[in-house]
Amino acid sequence: MTTLAASSPITTTALTGAFRARVEHVLARLKDWQILRQCRRRGHAINHSLHIIAGLWHLKTDT
Repeated sequence: MTTLAASSPITTTALTGAFRARVEHVLARLKDWQILRQCRRRGHAINHSLHIIAGLWHLKTDT
């Protein structure tokens, strides 16, 4: 058993869960940016795509 502080023991399951949550969040962000990368628009249309992606990201982080 590992401890961060003297009063709060951390189990292996808790450490694994915290690590897994971070990995899941990183993968979700990569999937969001894949939308932008795959966008093949010209001119100001890319600006519209950025606004849409930013709006979706903020909507996802607010909930």
